[in-house]
Amino acid sequence: MTSVLQAANVSEHEIQQIQELARAFDGSVTGVLLLRLASALARGVDVTLLEKDKELTPNEAAEVLGVSRPHLVRLMDRGLLEYRTVGTHRRIAMPDLLDYIERHERANAHVANLLATREHARVEVKNNAARLTDDDLAELESLVQ
Repeated sequence: MTSVLQAANVSEHEIQQIQELARAFDGSVTGVLLLRLASALARGVDVTLLEKDKELTPNEAAEVLGVSRPHLVRLMDRGLLEYRTVGTHRRIAMPDLLDYIERHERANAHVANLLATREHARVEVKNNAARLTDDDLAELESLVQ
């Protein structure tokens, strides 16, 4: 079962109570999880709790990913997201969904890095092609005055 805790429905007082409870677990895994929960809620981030050995329906998996069900079905049909068939119904194992999320995040980070590198190279080429000499800068300065 998945449980969604919407940050908009949690008061500041409740967040403070979670933080106090986390301090009572001082450094344990439970304390760390509670602190992360409180931090996310304080930032306005909704939190979803997932059972690791759970199998999800396509609707549930789509909700976790924040995509439409038809988009999720296309991901499964293209082989990007593993699933199994139970009768005529599809089920996605939580580890497979988490694997997809990790691969998707890595791919996004790689593309962002490539785009940033490309933009940096473009600016370098532009700057090198249009270097201003001291005379050019002096002329520009005189135009501004």
